[in-house]
Amino acid sequence: MKILNQEQIVAKFQNAVLGIFKHPRIVSLMYFGTRAFNINNDESDYDLMLILDKYNASDSWRIRSLVNQDEFKSLDLNLNFLYFDDISIRGSKNFQLRSVSSSLYEYLACARTLVGENIFIKDPLVLSSNEIVDAFKFKIQEYYGRCDKLFVQKMSERDLYLKLTKYIRDITRFFFIMKGGMTIKDMANYSCNDIFDMAITKKIFSPTLLKKLPVLLKPYSGKDSILEVEKIRRLVYEEYLSAYFSHK
Repeated sequence: MKILNQEQIVAKFQNAVLGIFKHPRIVSLMYFGTRAFNINNDESDYDLMLILDKYNASDSWRIRSLVNQDEFKSLDLNLNFLYFDDISIRGSKNFQLRSVSSSLYEYLACARTLVGENIFIKDPLVLSSNEIVDAFKFKIQEYYGRCDKLFVQKMSERDLYLKLTKYIRDITRFFFIMKGGMTIKDMANYSCNDIFDMAITKKIFSPTLLKKLPVLLKPYSGKDSILEVEKIRRLVYEEYLSAYFSHK
């Protein structure tokens, strides 16, 4: 069986979407995330967003049949779908994708457009510094909780390590944005290595944490590696608490 590369997989998925939903219904089909932006192609999932024109009760079932096709079943495919009518009624300031708030709006403006147009470019949203801080306070707390949940899920230690390091790297990105080290759109341009290098220059994190951050890029090497990154998670979180919440 021929093994497809990333671009071939995305192209096949694009064609499959067009086979189910025709152009008039597809407002946008976009590809985003660390794979799309060539930041990390090894362990990341495929983040895609499908925006259809308006609600149809059969859409959810059609999308289910799409992602369950044999050629996509084994992929870590993260397909999000929304309706343009719903987004328009709520407005860009109230954009939300599940637990992700309007902070994602600016990030999606960098997405690769596969079909249609990128509505996030067409109707841009600019958040104030206070709005960005509030949005990422929520995201850091959510991702910290995601890490807690990983420890009680049934998975191999290697998978636990991979998911744990991914979430902790995301938390460091969020904290970096909150501290003014980069913009939301910069998440599409900078790898973790880039961010860690900039953190040294801009002194975003404490010297103790800066020395430990490269550990988040190491491969799994056993239980000790899990405990090591878990300590880093706590260090990042404590710096976040110290920076943004007063202690009485």
